[in-house]
Amino acid sequence: MQGKGCGRAYNCSVIVRLGDKGQVTVPKQVRDALGLRPGDEVEFVTDAASGGYRLRKVLRTNPFARYRGHLSGLAGRPPDELVRDLRGE
Repeated sequence: MQGKGCGRAYNCSVIVRLGDKGQVTVPKQVRDALGLRPGDEVEFVTDAASGGYRLRKVLRTNPFARYRGHLSGLAGRPPDELVRDLRGE
């Protein structure tokens, strides 16, 4: 692998080999720099200036965003009453 020890240099390249199935292993230094963890999604984005591609981490919306407003029907009720309802008292 070329570029070992580049750190956070602005122009640093890392070369990896393409496997038989078209897969590459993202080197640890790149995973660390992008904050990638197992299960994360990445996308290859065209770079018009260079005619190549850039690797970018896919940032999804907040996973809790879909629950926003879900409890709005409980607003204004005293907490003790809510707890009693949850306990079935």
